[in-house]
Amino acid sequence: MNKTLFFEINNYILGIKLNEINEVLENKNIQPIPLAPPFVVGVLPRRGKFLTIINLLAHPLKDISPDARILVLEHKEIDIGILVSKIRQVISTPITLPANQNTGFPLIHNDEKKCLCHHLIRMEEGIPFLDLEKLFTYLKKVWF
Repeated sequence: MNKTLFFEINNYILGIKLNEINEVLENKNIQPIPLAPPFVVGVLPRRGKFLTIINLLAHPLKDISPDARILVLEHKEIDIGILVSKIRQVISTPITLPANQNTGFPLIHNDEKKCLCHHLIRMEEGIPFLDLEKLFTYLKKVWF
């Protein structure tokens, strides 16, 4: 069984495999980056480097609460943090992720304001899961 972490971003519930998360940080000391793309919240000093913090929904986060956390993800030597409204739960799931299922979920917009939805996989239960390979591929093109 896989362990899955479910979290919220502006009342949207999303999932990610627990083994894809390096750590969970408190939402503190994020420094904004002038002229950054709208999905970049800022950077956070971490272990002598700066961790880029992104907002997957690419629109202002409503009332960031003390429950907000940063999920630190690593892929091919690139680290990012995803700002989430709150962590809901971790559960064991017998789920195998289907390949290439578009969700129609409003995730990260490019300069033409076209929705880049393919970074999520819709599960049978209706909860979208992050597809880290596709997310990092996109971020490498536009940011790193």
